[in-house]
Amino acid sequence: MYPFGIYDDDGAPVGFLMYGCNLTYAKMQVFIIRLMVDEKQQGKGYGRFGVTWMLERFRSDERVKTVGISYGPENEVGRKLYASLGFVETGEMIDQEVLAVLRLR
Repeated sequence: MYPFGIYDDDGAPVGFLMYGCNLTYAKMQVFIIRLMVDEKQQGKGYGRFGVTWMLERFRSDERVKTVGISYGPENEVGRKLYASLGFVETGEMIDQEVLAVLRLR
């Protein structure tokens, strides 16, 4: 598990992200476990920044072929964000959340 904070330009914390990594797992080598942005800071691009930052890290590692994320079925904002970054819903559910994956290679 790898936790990180998301900060604004002044260094104030605005969110949190965390991913897990298992490079030997064939289905997906990385899973984005958490992406949270303070409700007062939502809609300002911090979530997109956080996911984009993570994806840059994953793309630089040739061993990462697939990245997964899950979200509540009612989370339209998340669904649109992840789809805009290339994530595709698989039709599977994980703990009552929609599973989406991004194939990097």
